[in-house]
Amino acid sequence: MKRNKLESPLEFRLKKWHGEDWHTSKGRIIRDIVYSIDTGLITTIAFLAGVSVSLIVTRSILIAGGVSCGIGFLLGRIVVALLN
Repeated sequence: MKRNKLESPLEFRLKKWHGEDWHTSKGRIIRDIVYSIDTGLITTIAFLAGVSVSLIVTRSILIAGGVSCGIGFLLGRIVVALLN
């Protein structure tokens, strides 16, 4: 398989790897755009859901945050002790 003068080295590698002529680097841009939009939407919705719940039930969120910090600190100390 020889490289065409008009195609980029990336396009040539994609075509060689997949064995099909329709694989180009342009498809990669579309995939990146779709994943970026998807990630942005999920992050925004999760943030808004967390904020709306925190406005209603602040005490239990503070307790849960303290417990998770304590567990993380404890696990960190255990790992450091095991590694030393």
